[in-house]
Amino acid sequence: MYGTDDIPPVEEYPIALNAAIQALWALATDASFDIDILAPDGVNIPRSERYRQLMEMIGARTRQYDELAAALNIGVSRMETLTVRRTARLTNRLVPVYLPQEYDDRSRPKRILFPPALLGSEPIKTGIGSYDWNIITGDPISRVFDFEFDLTDCEIKNAIRSGAGSPNTGSGSPLLKFTQEVVDAANGKVRLSLTGEETRRLQYNSLWEIQVAKPGEEARTKMRGMVYATNNEVVR
Repeated sequence: MYGTDDIPPVEEYPIALNAAIQALWALATDASFDIDILAPDGVNIPRSERYRQLMEMIGARTRQYDELAAALNIGVSRMETLTVRRTARLTNRLVPVYLPQEYDDRSRPKRILFPPALLGSEPIKTGIGSYDWNIITGDPISRVFDFEFDLTDCEIKNAIRSGAGSPNTGSGSPLLKFTQEVVDAANGKVRLSLTGEETRRLQYNSLWEIQVAKPGEEARTKMRGMVYATNNEVVR
């Protein structure tokens, strides 16, 4: 679902620099098989010098990449702030985590939903797809989703619901709905979109789902996930 258009402009040069480093490693691997030539008549051809020059260039480019990545806080070595989870002693369940709020903020706390920890266990088998939206408030967004069946005569419903409380998105009134358009019913293509004014109404995080009801059947959830809204607008 992601392509080159999704790369932030600030990361384009570091990615290109890292690609150059990987290309230099390929050249260095090839040059590592070259050995010096020492002829009986005193002729010396230092073919291994090419390998040493490539390694020096790799070191210089790597330092350049590390300095740039550290300044922009991007890449695999970026600094991250993690939230440590704790388990309640009485219930042996994880204690919920909420976004920090100001002292005089009386609005409803916003809960942070973390992905399920499945380490050491088998993944949960489900036929429901998962897709997370990363949205900047004020910007329109549109995505086309492909389903593996014909959508002709099918009823399609979608909803964006509050992320606080139970992850069950099937209950409660929706906060917002996507504008949906069946692009190609025979091939199961549906477009979901939001305008800039609608994205301004999103919470920090929420849950979304899309349900499909085939003729004569009940509606079933076919895809769901999180909606992460980032406020990038200047407050005046």
